[in-house]
Amino acid sequence: MMALHYPMFITLACISNAVVAFTVGPVGLESNQAFGTNLHSRKLSDENTPILPSPQDRSRSIDSILDSLEKIKDAEKLEEALNKLVEENHLGRRRAMKAGKNLNQKPQTEAENRGLLPRIIIYYIQRGVRHIISGEKIAHVIRFIFHECVGGCDGCLNRDLPPNMTPMLETVTLLDQLYDSRFYRRFVSRADFYVLAAITTLDIGPRIPFRFGRKDCATSPISAESRTFPKGRDDFDAVMAFFAIEFGLGPRLGTALSGAHTLGGAAGAAGSGFLGFWKENATEAAKFDARYFSLMADPDLNWNLVNAALQTNANSPRWQWEGFRDNEQVSFMLNSDVALLLDIQPNAEGRSSCNFDTCQQSQTAILVKIYGRFPNFWIRDFSVAFTRMVEN
Repeated sequence: MMALHYPMFITLACISNAVVAFTVGPVGLESNQAFGTNLHSRKLSDENTPILPSPQDRSRSIDSILDSLEKIKDAEKLEEALNKLVEENHLGRRRAMKAGKNLNQKPQTEAENRGLLPRIIIYYIQRGVRHIISGEKIAHVIRFIFHECVGGCDGCLNRDLPPNMTPMLETVTLLDQLYDSRFYRRFVSRADFYVLAAITTLDIGPRIPFRFGRKDCATSPISAESRTFPKGRDDFDAVMAFFAIEFGLGPRLGTALSGAHTLGGAAGAAGSGFLGFWKENATEAAKFDARYFSLMADPDLNWNLVNAALQTNANSPRWQWEGFRDNEQVSFMLNSDVALLLDIQPNAEGRSSCNFDTCQQSQTAILVKIYGRFPNFWIRDFSVAFTRMVEN
């Protein structure tokens, strides 16, 4: 397997890329003994019935721990303390993973004869991608690579499946036109090109290796194969089961990868029937940052559960969460987002029986809060999760 490493921020002499793939350990959140706090402690009533701490009490416990960690100025010590906190809450560690079934041990293109993919080819591909991809199209590319790598990154997508919506497909068409009009196919498969395009659009700071050698399906770029994607109404168990089965990700890296929703939004009638930006507006939605997590965990936001189908004329209910500050909407979230923070209990239509004030904390609530307050820690976890996904 060939790996090429370049600095993430491109100049004429340097080209992006970053991190090796890792995964996580056991599932679940039981207790945290770090800093003398038990996050899941229970007290007994007179009848010896376990009583969970209130959502507000548990949230304050997590916040007090993170307040103490923010006082650590040494970056390495802070990283060590955060990792310890995550691991003691049984949310996993980073460890190396083997490449997935569709990434070969050596290139399968003409570049195999040279031993390495020439850097100048990487440069020209990235320059071409940056020329056509900006603004809202960045989110389209990241969403597309997620869909493309479900079942293996093979350069193929069933464009008739409902999750593959028009705005995203229009951007994918631009990528296909770029690939087909240049000499790229002499050096990389379409699947490799898609992955490199996605890496190029993410200015995430760390180093991500672009490893090539993926094989395209026989009908690339079109496929009639049916693949299953997460649904916006999913609860915690459904979200984590998908990440574990499809990409081999545990709750830590599954939560980190969900942070890709910091980009873009839901297009209403032109898309899934959900409507809104995960962050305030289109300008903020084009920025790759950790505010997806910080907004979700912001105690000053007031969250309402609304049926977006009343606005988008979807053929079935589309229950979504809308966050307000001073009567102005600043965020929207799907059940599959909020489930990372709260133990929501949605019915078959996706309507939760509890809300931000009454739901218990989710198993990964501490990760949401950590990622929101320590963006660099999230970026490192996201880089690992993303690398694992594109080597699926």
